[in-house]
Formats: sequence, structure tokens, C-alpha cells
Amino acid sequence: MKISSAHNISIEEFTTPCPIVVQRNTPLSKVKELMSTNGIRHIPVVENNIPVGIVSDRDIKVLEHYPAWELRELAL
Repeated sequence: MKISSAHNISIEEFTTPCPIVVQRNTPLSKVKELMSTNGIRHIPVVENNIPVGIVSDRDIKVLEHYPAWELRELAL
């Protein structure tokens, strides 16, 4: 696809009309299962049907690799 033609494409062509979503309190194991089963790498996180974030397979890999205390220190 050429860049000039990309300006004429609607975002609708790239979005999923009814995406799989998770709640903030969804266990990480369930998120991983949903990603694996459905062949997806990103899942929107919702609260009261309002998007509040997105979790990616990369986020999960980081969480599994680093202990929680290290992540808190990195966030400071």
C-alpha cells in the first residue's frame, strides 16, 4: 500500500467490530489463554464497558520475567 493511498482508507477497515475484551480484575492466565486461543496479541481492558487500557503479549512477557518489586522500582 502506498502512503498516498493510505490517506483514503477508513480506520474501520483495520478495526475489529466486536473485540474480545477483559476486565481489570481478569487473571493473567485467562488473558494469556484468550490471546493464545484467538491468535491475538492485544486485548482491550474495560471497566463498565468503557476502555481503560490495553494489554499486550509483550506486557505479559515483561510481567512474567520481572518480579513485581522490580517493576515497581522501574516505574519510579
